[in-house]
Amino acid sequence: MSYTKALKRLQTIRAHVAPNLVEETKEGDNSTHSDSMLRNVSNKKASIWSGFHQKPIKDRINLLKRLYPTLDGDIFLKGSLTPAQADMMVENCVGKIELPLGLGLNFLINGKEYVVPMALEEPSVIAAASSVAKFVSERGGGFKVHTTAPVMASQIVFIGVNYSSAKYLVDMNSQKIVDFCNSHCRVMVSYGGGCRGVRTKKIYELQTEDESRDVMVVELLIDVQESMGMNLCNTLAERCSEFIRNIIGEGKIGLRIATNLCVERMATSFFKIPVDKLAWKDLNGKEVAQGIIRAYEFAVHDIKRTATHNKGIMNGVDAVALALGQDWRGIEAAAHTYATLDGGYRPLTKYRIAKDTSGREFLLGELELPIACASKGGVLGTNPAYNATHLVAGQPTGRQIAGILVSVGLAQNFAAMRALAVEGIQKGHMTLHAKNIAVSAGVPPNLIDEVVAFMSSKGTFDVGTVEDYMKAHKIYSVTKKGNISESSKKTFSTCFVKIDHPDLAETIILNLIIETPEDQKPIHLSITQDPEDKKAFGKIFGDHSYDWILKILLLSNQLTEVTELPGYQKTHQASLCYRLKLITILINRVVTAILRNYKEEGIEIIESVYSVCKGSNVEYKIPSSHFFLHNLLTELIATYRYYIDENIDNKFLREALIEDIMISLFGLKESYKYLYGITGLTKENYSIFIGHSSKRINLTQVLLIDILACDQSRITSEYIKHIVALGQVIELKAVSIRDVHKAELNDNSNYNCYYNWLKIHGKDAQRMNEKNKVEFLKSVDELNAGKISVDTSKIMNQIKFNLLLLNV
Repeated sequence: MSYTKALKRLQTIRAHVAPNLVEETKEGDNSTHSDSMLRNVSNKKASIWSGFHQKPIKDRINLLKRLYPTLDGDIFLKGSLTPAQADMMVENCVGKIELPLGLGLNFLINGKEYVVPMALEEPSVIAAASSVAKFVSERGGGFKVHTTAPVMASQIVFIGVNYSSAKYLVDMNSQKIVDFCNSHCRVMVSYGGGCRGVRTKKIYELQTEDESRDVMVVELLIDVQESMGMNLCNTLAERCSEFIRNIIGEGKIGLRIATNLCVERMATSFFKIPVDKLAWKDLNGKEVAQGIIRAYEFAVHDIKRTATHNKGIMNGVDAVALALGQDWRGIEAAAHTYATLDGGYRPLTKYRIAKDTSGREFLLGELELPIACASKGGVLGTNPAYNATHLVAGQPTGRQIAGILVSVGLAQNFAAMRALAVEGIQKGHMTLHAKNIAVSAGVPPNLIDEVVAFMSSKGTFDVGTVEDYMKAHKIYSVTKKGNISESSKKTFSTCFVKIDHPDLAETIILNLIIETPEDQKPIHLSITQDPEDKKAFGKIFGDHSYDWILKILLLSNQLTEVTELPGYQKTHQASLCYRLKLITILINRVVTAILRNYKEEGIEIIESVYSVCKGSNVEYKIPSSHFFLHNLLTELIATYRYYIDENIDNKFLREALIEDIMISLFGLKESYKYLYGITGLTKENYSIFIGHSSKRINLTQVLLIDILACDQSRITSEYIKHIVALGQVIELKAVSIRDVHKAELNDNSNYNCYYNWLKIHGKDAQRMNEKNKVEFLKSVDELNAGKISVDTSKIMNQIKFNLLLLNV
């Protein structure tokens, strides 16, 4: 049979494969075979494989052992190939190298369910194939597969013959050649196999000095049954070559070898899904189908795209071949050669949209490959792991294995086409790629999913991002107080902060892990220079943006420069000082956002956090919808305490820093009670109100933090008390100056100590009266009288000059 005839035969095979795809869609009845399959599938109970990907690996193995009682599941975990066995298989053996083994699920092939072992290192392949297999099973009745007989071709080259006469002699004696061939493979014949025929082909003309002679090939077509058959074909080519040479009567025997391009041994898988059932993500079925067709046509017309298109198909095919002990290299060679048979290099899959007589549209997908698969022989008897994978796959025959391979290849390609058409290939791929990065960075298995979620939320997939997260997790593990029960959390939210400026000692990075209630989706907040991050940050914190935080952080140093702390060196402990100041600013912002956004509920949230931080057993019922800011604040304070405990040896300074943070928390919460009318404001309690309100400008923290850059031998408990008193005085003066300035700008916020002083003194209508401003500021000075003996005028002039610092 010529190659042209062979190709024609392939067209005949296709007709068998897709029992008349077009005819099947012309039945004109919506109750198609596909629909009946859908009903059957939908009526089944939930799959025992549901949630399989979420189970720990040991639980997966235990499930396999229950389903396959004879399975030695430990083989998958410990391996089965001994060094001695490996040494027998290859030359110069020095050991073994392993690949992950996973299971492709949900495959319905010719009405039979398959669990498909797949071995490969590339992420997303198994997940994508399993997802599409479920999709095709539920909406298209599964994959339909047709395979041809397991016939391989063995080639014998004859050089220097007259092709016409040689062909005639071979054709006339073909039965003799078949019989001779079968006499040398009696065992295969006893199994139902053996030589099925002979065909010839002229390769090229060989020009000599006297005449032109031909080079021809004689092919023996061998039914190899359940074996792959390459060794048998090679043996028969060698043993039959002289016999055929004697029949031809001329020429020289050349190469004698089997071919991997087994065009007689075909496997085809196809599916048919109603277009109206193709809806996925945010697109309807028609849009998905059209997108897939466009992606396919791109591969048809651009060879660079074709290469990647076919590589994706072979991702699935090779993974199954490796897991089931098949010759994946031979399968690869056959597939890519087959892609060129029609001229050029074409996609191995085909997609089209067809209509039935009622006008209902269907997406048809097909993958056809020459594929040699075996259930016996070769390495299958050498490596015990293959016994286990074949057991899981249901002990398939060679032809069934071929059907599985092409179905998985088609599923993998359909997954890629759909992803490209709808959302882009990277989204799912990078999430799984992130797992590889996490593993390579040494992340413990129980934290892999958290780290992957963090990388995905940042859009940064590298080891540095993993290390940032693990540092945050270390802090979280140390500081966690158990204020939220284990049963109430599902996963973690995150807050990523990155502040960068040339005037900072270094880029400041914070990663905070935040417990998330089971009924809430995780939130991943980033505070960076990125415009999108700034936009998201602004929705929570209003006008106090990233830029505002940076300015406050930089301006905080100016307060220290006019305070004359003993032995102060700006560069000493600069990194830690900036980090603590940043956390202080963030705490202040989060507290303010909670109190402004949630009103009275916000006060209860702050009381809950205050209680937790003080170690109280009082429980507050906080709505789970408010979890993020509540838990973010708790984590910020815990992180602050962690850095203080880890880096500050001076007991008095540690206690003063923590105490002032708690005073700020309490003060801000109490000041809003006045604003919301929970506590009545009078002349008698006004001094308490303004004292609480002054913690909006937490300058005491700035002064205490900068003590870290001082000569520690000169820092006594008495000096720290002096700094705390100085800070409180400055805060009162600063908040009063700030609020008067706001009044001059016609700011109508009711959170203004000057406005409230006017109100309790019956002067609310006289805001711009200069006499009132002076009287108000004098009253503040009276509150500060006697607290400290230091002249604060230099400090206050600096604060006045930097009104940005007061914009809190």
